[in-house]
Parts: sequence; structure tokens; C-alpha cells
Amino acid sequence: TLLQAMDFMDTKIRKSTDAEHVEKMSFSPFLMEEGYQDKPSFFEIIFLQNEKIYQYNFSLLSDHSVIEENLFDVTDNKKELFSRNKKEDKFYVNKDFVDDDALRGRMKDKNLFLSVVTQWNQEIEKNLTSFFLKELNIMNGDALQRYTPHTAEEAIKKPEFKNEVLQYLKEADFCIHDFQVREMGIPKELRGLAKKNKEVELPKIFKTIDFLHSKYDRENNKIDDVVINQGEESTGTLTFFGGLGPIINTLKEGKVLIIDELNSSLHPLLCKFIVDLFHSEKTNPHNAQLIFTTHDVTLLSNTDSIDRDQFWFTDRDQYGKAKLFSLAEFKERKDITSFEKRYLEGNYGAIPFIDTALFEEENG
Repeated sequence: TLLQAMDFMDTKIRKSTDAEHVEKMSFSPFLMEEGYQDKPSFFEIIFLQNEKIYQYNFSLLSDHSVIEENLFDVTDNKKELFSRNKKEDKFYVNKDFVDDDALRGRMKDKNLFLSVVTQWNQEIEKNLTSFFLKELNIMNGDALQRYTPHTAEEAIKKPEFKNEVLQYLKEADFCIHDFQVREMGIPKELRGLAKKNKEVELPKIFKTIDFLHSKYDRENNKIDDVVINQGEESTGTLTFFGGLGPIINTLKEGKVLIIDELNSSLHPLLCKFIVDLFHSEKTNPHNAQLIFTTHDVTLLSNTDSIDRDQFWFTDRDQYGKAKLFSLAEFKERKDITSFEKRYLEGNYGAIPFIDTALFEEENG
């Protein structure tokens, strides 16, 4: 749920002044210990923006009432830019941050002050909160193939973008040398269903993607192209293709891309290929970041390109409490190259303990 919390925080900052949207947002406090359902949930992020490091946090109750909120400029000796504390009836705004007393009057109990400032002060939006508004992109690995139409449409508009997509498809061994977007009429069956259900509105046309593969004779000479529609391609192909859109955009713009379950429908070597794109100065000249969760432990053997402090584990104790810790916290010999094996052996924790009694035969 770590990435869900990041997604909630990002959305809360962007939408907390929209009362209707706030009512639809939900989050759950820790439920496995008595009394926590009434305690505020705390969110904090430290981020780099315009060559400055900021530390921002807030805590709120399950009804979205803000209990506390703080913003610091870490680069400038952790200068306090603003702070509010409902319990202490405290509200402070540094004049160097924003000099507008009217902003406090526009803020309500369920509004984040950072959201209010963003809405009413374009300079703050441009210099600080654009990190949340424009540079942070959170998605689910299961949903990457939904970006297939977006990736294809962008490629049709931008030849340079299409060349990159085709290059990565070739390097990742998909045997696709071209693709095209084709318009189709709505199938008769769907039109019939739409007539029965008047609430369903169908477009006049819908677009599909055709992928071009090479066709060979028995001597392995290319003789033609064969067209395979997206409906006939594998889930893995569509997941990789769809993901290339946001991945290339993130690399070009120097943004932050967050993917939950990167390994969903992707071969471990394809996951490594994506990670390597972000580690290469050639493909990532603007220092874009990729943050992802995965159950693909083979990436733990990728220590040549990923530093130890980039691997983080989540471990849950018997009481349901989870903690997050880094591989760098373990002091080990420098010649260890396979962290994957040591992880599976339980040297770092963060593995399920399977009760094998179910599979054991009773004696006697």
C-alpha cells in the first residue's frame, strides 16, 4: 500500500480544494491495533525541485480534516516556509514563501494549505507544486496495456517518438518492425447491445492497432509482411508496448514514474530492460526516476547497475504492522554478487513463512 499512499498524497495535494472530489477520496487508517482508527494518518515526502530540496508533510483524520501541515526548505537550513497545527491553534506563513494574508481565509478544515496556495498563486505553482501537478505519474503495472492506444497515437503524431518505440521493440526482441492505427466501424453485436441499453453511448468509429511482423519462406528469406491485430497479440506484448508511452515521456521530460507491480505480464529480462533505460546516461540524460514495486527477485542479481540503497523491502510482523528498510542497512562482504539467493534464503527477512505441515505426510 506504499504506492497507494503516494497516489493518495499526490491527489490530495492537487484536489483538496475541490470539495466534491474530496468526498469521493477514501483512505484507511491502520486497523490492526486498537485505537488507531481514531488517530490521524501522517504523510511525508522529501523531493527535489528547481535545485532545492523540500520536505512536506501533513496529517489528517479519516474525514479528511487536516490536523497538521508543514513545509520546509531543506536546502536553506530547513527553513520553515509554513506550518499549521490544529491542536495548538497555530498557523504560520513565512513572508518569503507567500505574502498574501487573504489565502488563510480561503482555507477550510479539509483543505491543504499547499493546495490553496497552488490554486491562487501561479508563481508557487510553477516553482514548487508542479512536482505534483506535472512531474509525478503513478500507475499500475496491470494497467500498462491500457496505454497502448495512447502510445500508438503519440507515435503517429511524432515520427521521432515512433522511431524510439520501434527501436525499443526491436532491442527487446518483439519481432515488430512497424505498427499502424486503423479506424474500424462498431461491430454489429455492440450496436445491438447499445440499442438495448440506452445509457451506453458508443463512438461512431473505434480505433485499433495493427502490428507488422516479417514473414519468411522455408529458407528463412523474408518474403512479405504479416499484419497481426492487437487483439491477437499477447498480454505481455501489449503491456510492454503500452508502457513505452509513459516511459519515453518520463525519460524525455526528467519526470518521476511510479509503477505498482512492474513485473505484471512481463518477463524478468524485460523488467531489467526497462530499469536499464533509467540507469543509462544515454537513454536518461535528464535524470528521470523510476520507482516500482515487484515480486521479481531476479532484479536482486542486477547489482552491476543498481546500488544496494535502491533496493527496499517491506516486512510485516505477526501483528500486521509493516516496515520498510533498505538492502544497504545490511553489512555484508563486498564480494557478494547474488543478493537474490541470500534474500530467498531469508537473510534479509521480508519473505513469507510458509507452513509446510499441510504437505507433510503423517507418520504412523
